[in-house]
Amino acid sequence: MSCVILSEKTTPGAPADRGERATVVSPTVREGGDPMATMDSPLLPELDPETFGHDSGPVALTHLTHDIDGDGVLDTQTFSVGDSTVVASDTDGDGDADHLTMFDSDGGFESWEFRRADDGSESWTRTDEGSLSGL
Repeated sequence: MSCVILSEKTTPGAPADRGERATVVSPTVREGGDPMATMDSPLLPELDPETFGHDSGPVALTHLTHDIDGDGVLDTQTFSVGDSTVVASDTDGDGDADHLTMFDSDGGFESWEFRRADDGSESWTRTDEGSLSGL
């Protein structure tokens, strides 16, 4: 099921320098009513699952829709890129993903964690990978 939603809402926990209001345009609404950005959405973070890796830079999240840690603040965005579904979470509130998991259409998945070293260098570390096929 999909629908077109044009709305403006305050995003709890959004950094002031990135603005606290966002216009949501054409998200897909999954069964159960959970919105998910798709390739048709201008709110899609820049990420290519085919080339994502250790040297990929920060992934700015654009439309947080879930509170994954239960603290009352939206911190997670789900979106589709090609045949992959991405779940990305901003655990420190800076607007960039700190953890992300990518699921491909064959059931494979990779989980990554973003790290900033004391010298200012940034990198992603794969924390898990595998397949959900046959479960």
